[in-house]
Amino acid sequence: MELQEQWNSYNRDLRSVKIALNNTERESRLNAVTSSQIVPLPPTVPLYRSVGKAFVRTARDKVESLLIKEKEDLEKAYKDLSDREEYLTRRMNSNMSNLKDLTGQ
Repeated sequence: MELQEQWNSYNRDLRSVKIALNNTERESRLNAVTSSQIVPLPPTVPLYRSVGKAFVRTARDKVESLLIKEKEDLEKAYKDLSDREEYLTRRMNSNMSNLKDLTGQ
């Protein structure tokens, strides 16, 4: 029973990691779209960034640096989540083979 409970726990964790990976991918695409929209704008166009429900006027270089930092953070988060997904998959496979060995299948 303990192996079955571990497998269920790994499965729940894996589902949450996959959801987080999808969210990270979506945020990364949004970041890329925002960056591509800012590049062709003339330097005189005012830029705003959202802060909660408000929009605050922000200097162009600050917006660009925030987007670059967010991109780096998203890449790191994606790598960490991918590593976690790989680890959980390996643990689940190992756990499943142990279950099969115990049941003699």
